[in-house]
Amino acid sequence: MTRLTLWAELPDLVAAAHRRFGTPADVLLEPFSPSRRVKADGRAYRGRAVTPSLDLRVHRYHRPRQALSEATIMATFAHELAHLGTWGRESLHHGPKWRALTYEIAAWLRARGYRVSTNLTFGSYPRSRRRK
Repeated sequence: MTRLTLWAELPDLVAAAHRRFGTPADVLLEPFSPSRRVKADGRAYRGRAVTPSLDLRVHRYHRPRQALSEATIMATFAHELAHLGTWGRESLHHGPKWRALTYEIAAWLRARGYRVSTNLTFGSYPRSRRRK
């Protein structure tokens, strides 16, 4: 079950992650609307003139009235925050630096008492993959 105060705790976690990992200090946090029909669990954006932003899904895609678990929300938070911390080509392709930062942020969140899903790389929805 998701904590009712989880969303309120995220700005403090962004500030603490900035001090710990050097991720952006001012990040605009936005929840995806339950009616938004996008399967992504989150999205990170960092433009030159725009405040970096994290959009996070807090409701299930197929059941918009049902909240996601804390573990899924926090895994998505770690995933997207790592994108902001390794912004550039490395970040967009989920490379080794991005992956290392994602797992480091997830371990840090677990040490702070949050549940974090182990599915950090691709989110909770299956993605089609090309065969070699």
